[in-house]
This record gives sequence, structure tokens and C-alpha cells, in this order.
Amino acid sequence: MRRSLLNLVVPLTLAMTMLLLGGCGSRAKRWLVFDKGPMAEAIAVDVDSFRGPVTVIADPEIPNVVIRAQLRAFNDVRDSRGNVVYPYGDNPTLDLIDVTAEIEQDEHGHGVLRVNSSTRFAYPDDQFVRLMVYVPRVDGVRVHTVDGNVDLVNVRGAVTVVADNGNVIVRTDKPVVHPVDINAVNGSIEYRVKEDSHGVYDVEAVNGRADFLGYKGLANIQQRGPSQYIATLGDGVNPVSLRATNGNVKIVITEDPVPLGFLQTHTWMFLKR
Repeated sequence: MRRSLLNLVVPLTLAMTMLLLGGCGSRAKRWLVFDKGPMAEAIAVDVDSFRGPVTVIADPEIPNVVIRAQLRAFNDVRDSRGNVVYPYGDNPTLDLIDVTAEIEQDEHGHGVLRVNSSTRFAYPDDQFVRLMVYVPRVDGVRVHTVDGNVDLVNVRGAVTVVADNGNVIVRTDKPVVHPVDINAVNGSIEYRVKEDSHGVYDVEAVNGRADFLGYKGLANIQQRGPSQYIATLGDGVNPVSLRATNGNVKIVITEDPVPLGFLQTHTWMFLKR
């Protein structure tokens, strides 16, 4: 007798939650919101976070550039029975987290939104910041974070991502014709683009699997294996480098790359917490 998907997923989710919470104390939470006003032209986004997930969403329906930062920190450390074994004291460690967001001009006069999170706390593993960046239009993205997933939605331009202990997903309906360099350490990569995207792909999944789906003759495969692909998509010459260590790499060429499936969406949202 087959068990329903819900019966399989819920116990697993609860078990993972208990595993993640074991040894942790109570958490403090705080929101910061930066409203940078409307932008007449597309801007580049540069995010550097000391720890936590990062989401960048480009949506022309959004009138202003808005950054939402959720600060979280443990108030104390507790054992598996919930007993406090190390209190941090009366001073909340959230006050030691710094988040900045500024729009600058690069050497070519183009706008660059720089978002940075850092901490002055001696134990940064007990803190993290969830960054959500909303912009009308994006022309280039660079993200670096630790212990957090990266989600890039409808971005265009060059993409550079380094995620230490986190998954990376790029899902855009804009043509990708610029260089892409994504490196996930102890995490997987999913790269979802439309058929009008181009690139010279160099894909490797160390201790994982590489899959190239949906290319339907659009790509010229020079080399393939369980964990590696070298291919050219379309007539582009822009390099697309996707590297995952202890994780998988999946490339999906599809007419509608932004939406995720039900299970995939809920799994991704759980991992972003």
C-alpha cells in the first residue's frame, strides 16, 4: 500500500526541524527595511553577507528599490532538554549585527546597489541575516554568503555567486547572454533559463551529479558524464561556469523557468529558513 506524499514529507520535515534546533537556545528577531526610492534605469546588485540566505528579485511592477533584512540571533545556548547552559546576558546580540544598503556609481557611471551584513559578535555562528532585495530591473548580480541559500529571480546581466554551505538557484525569463560564474560549496545549483539564453557551459559536480535537461538539440554537447558537462548553448560565447562541491548541478532549459514545482517550492522555502 502506497503512502501519500504528505505522510512521507511531514515526518521528514519535523525530524529535520528537531535536528536543526537541537542544542540551540531561544531566538531574537528584528526587521530592518531600506527604501531607496525609484530607479529610472537598471542597476547592478552587489551583496556580501556574513551569514544567511539571500534573495534578489527583479520585478518591473515594484516601483522602488527595497531591501528587507531579517536579523536573527540566539539569546542563549541550551542543551537537548532546553536547559540554559550559556546565557549571553542582558545585552541582545542583535545590536551587534550591522546591515547597510547604499546605491553608488561605478567607474562607468552606472548605478550599483551594495548591500552588506556583518557582525561584531564573537560567535557569528549564533547569528544570521536573511536578505531580500527587490528592484525593478537588474543589470548584473554578485552575491557572497555563508550558511545560506541564494535565490535569484528574473535577473539579467553578468552573474557571480559564491555560497559556502548553501544551495543556489537562478531562475530567469530574461535572456542570459553575459558571463555566469556560480560556486556552491556543500550545496547544489539549479540553473533555469529560457531557450533564447546562450553560453559556453563548463559544469562540474564534485561528489554529486550533473544534469542538463530540456536542451532538445539546442546545445552542442562536447563532453558529458555523471558529474560533468561541457557544452555550447545557442550561438553565444559567454562563459557559464557552474561548480558544486558535495552537491548536484541541474540545468533546465524551459519556456517558463521562474515557477517551481509544489514539492520543490516547499523544500526550498524550508531550506531558506
